[in-house]
Order: sequence, then C-alpha cells, then structure tokens
Amino acid sequence: MKVIYSARLEAELAHALDEGIRRFGFRTAEKTVRRIDHVLNVMLASRPRMGQFLPDKDVYKLVLSGTPFIAYYFLDGAKNEITVLALYHRAQQRDEFESG
Repeated sequence: MKVIYSARLEAELAHALDEGIRRFGFRTAEKTVRRIDHVLNVMLASRPRMGQFLPDKDVYKLVLSGTPFIAYYFLDGAKNEITVLALYHRAQQRDEFESG
C-alpha cells in the first residue's frame, strides 16, 4: 500500500526531530526518526491493519514500537492508500482522535 504523510504529520516529524536533537542529540533523534519512517513506510505499508481501529473516528491508532510515539492513520482500501494523519508523543493528550 502507498503511505502518504499529511502536512500536519510532516510538521510534527520536523518538530520531533528538532526537539529530539535539542534534548538527546542528533544521533539519537535521527535514529528515532528513521525508526518512525521504517514503521510507517515498510511495516505499515505491508500490514495496513496492524493498528487498533477506532470506529468512532474511522481511523487507526498505531503505537510505534521502538519510539515514544503514536500515529493515527486513515486506511482507504479502494485507493490502496494509507494517510498518516498525526503523530503524538505518548505523554501528549490525544482527545482529537480518542474522545468519543
């Protein structure tokens, strides 16, 4: 499946990289962003339903193993596309996607 990053996700990835560099150094931040990219573009692309489906929002929630992040994505089977909508640190509130 084709994986598409929303503009929001791209901005959140850039912020995560900047914050990671500031807090942990370039190598650690770069490693984390590479892991995020691998999970989304390789693992998720080959197993699009690996996340937890949230029917109230019609999105999937995916805990990104090896990182402190959670991604939310929309699966369009007819188009054979996954649109990754947002990225949150596990400590962040995620009411936008998880509140009923």
